[in-house]
Amino acid sequence: MACGRSCLRVGVLAVVSAFGLMLAAPMAALANSDLAPVDPISASAADAVTAELADNPAPLADTGAPSAPGATGATSSLNGIDISHHQPPHVAAGVPADFVIIKATEGKGWQDPHFASAYDSAKAAGRLVGAYHFSRADLNNTPEEEADWFLSVIGDRVGEALLVLDHETKSQAAGGAEWALRFLNHIYRKTAVKPLIYGSRKAMCQPDYAQVAAQYELWVAHYRTTEQTGYQLEAEFGDCPPWSGPKLYQYAEQGRLDGYENSLDVNIFYGNTEDWLALARGDIAYPADWEVLDLSLADQHLIIGEPVLHMQELLVAAGYDVAVDGRAGGQTKAALLAYQAAQGLVADAIAGANTWNRLLGVE
Repeated sequence: MACGRSCLRVGVLAVVSAFGLMLAAPMAALANSDLAPVDPISASAADAVTAELADNPAPLADTGAPSAPGATGATSSLNGIDISHHQPPHVAAGVPADFVIIKATEGKGWQDPHFASAYDSAKAAGRLVGAYHFSRADLNNTPEEEADWFLSVIGDRVGEALLVLDHETKSQAAGGAEWALRFLNHIYRKTAVKPLIYGSRKAMCQPDYAQVAAQYELWVAHYRTTEQTGYQLEAEFGDCPPWSGPKLYQYAEQGRLDGYENSLDVNIFYGNTEDWLALARGDIAYPADWEVLDLSLADQHLIIGEPVLHMQELLVAAGYDVAVDGRAGGQTKAALLAYQAAQGLVADAIAGANTWNRLLGVE
């Protein structure tokens, strides 16, 4: 038997303890674009949200200095910031925060130049991480085009980062709730992760968003103070029909935190670390079992891991056209089903001993 690298890596059923996640490399670098980039959350959203202050001028009570990094992780809420190219990347690790949400993309073809470095900085500092896309329906882009661009930049961060659609102002006027729903559904179909949607209270708390609210969580912006403030550890937003309430609340744009001399958007997440990670992981499966690799639901929920990567390599070696990226979707499932049928095996997209041995040439 001459199976080379395959035998060295698998040894058929003796490899169970060798499991480790292998995710695809990020797919895209900074691209050229005609877009004039803006920072949606600290610029255009700020304009829309600040306009609401006259309706609700009551300031939030400042509960004191910001928490230390991770200090709120064991409670029912987390404190954090959102940043973009308007802030230096080191801010992601330089201020106290349980989480950092970073601008990744805008429209179709523009990537935030600070995204990768800020993301890596936040992750290295032990922060929970998120990534957001700023929609540009006003440029006549389809939601599917923009969603695909977002995913191409996010790459292997899917399943790790909380994903967010920032949908506001001109884009809301051009595309409305229907555009947003198509974007969110496209992301979910491709990744098994449900993104959050971000917008101002005035825009999001409307009947038009009922279908979105039925499936996706809300990150709402509503600034109830224009004064400088630290984290509001007990900040509450309340109801936001058609949502029962937001999962994330951005309550001020004049946040002042130790480690950075300028203002930052400050937010509260209603949940703990496990709640955050559950939203980031969505319905993705991470199989650790090499003996039985079940891809029967791969066309419904993304399946990621080293066993998947090796299965794809073996299918390609057998002449099947699949991407070798460690991420099994409908294409990998279909190839496995076709291989099993061609080999006279039970065609169920579940790779047990018989399927693994046949792929490896072991009789």
